[in-house]
Amino acid sequence: MLSLLYRILDTLFPVRDSELLVRHATISDVKSLVSFSSYQETATLLSYELPLVRALVHENKFYNSEKAQLLLACALETWYAKNPDEIIFVPIPLSAKRQKERGFNQVHTVLKRVPGLPKQMILRAVLIRSRDTAAQSTLSKAERLLNVKDAFAVATLPKDLSGKTIVLVDDVITTGSTMAAARASLAPHLPPSTKLITLALAH
Repeated sequence: MLSLLYRILDTLFPVRDSELLVRHATISDVKSLVSFSSYQETATLLSYELPLVRALVHENKFYNSEKAQLLLACALETWYAKNPDEIIFVPIPLSAKRQKERGFNQVHTVLKRVPGLPKQMILRAVLIRSRDTAAQSTLSKAERLLNVKDAFAVATLPKDLSGKTIVLVDDVITTGSTMAAARASLAPHLPPSTKLITLALAH
């Protein structure tokens, strides 16, 4: 019955190719694509070159797809399960302008759906984007570095971070300039015993 409804709706309202890929994907499909790697000192989980991964990122970022968020969260769970440290996740923030336009932070939507991850381990208010920046995807590598320079600032830090691992999370890493800028803003404010790492869902 559900498949019939989908066919009727698809006929009346043609769907995006990326939406179709996400609709038919399973948790097992996504977990089979997870490959722990690193780029520019950032841990990565999935290859953005894969059509399903691109579809998941696209549908989450631009269409707030709950299915895409769930599947990306299950990919992130595989990393979380292998890191038993006391972890605090900090999503890379959007500018106030972009947050208002989009209505959500695409990294936070994924973090909220990671199975078994307590909500208190996700801190949205640690970093802010202190100024609006152009979309990194529209810029050259040199321009990206300048675009995000000094674009982040520390807003609030909990008092009990000693000995914990702080994980800065973004959905996609390309040149690594955004991660580097966010890390440079946050690192000086952390206790010496705090470990700071960066993690991207895809590269």
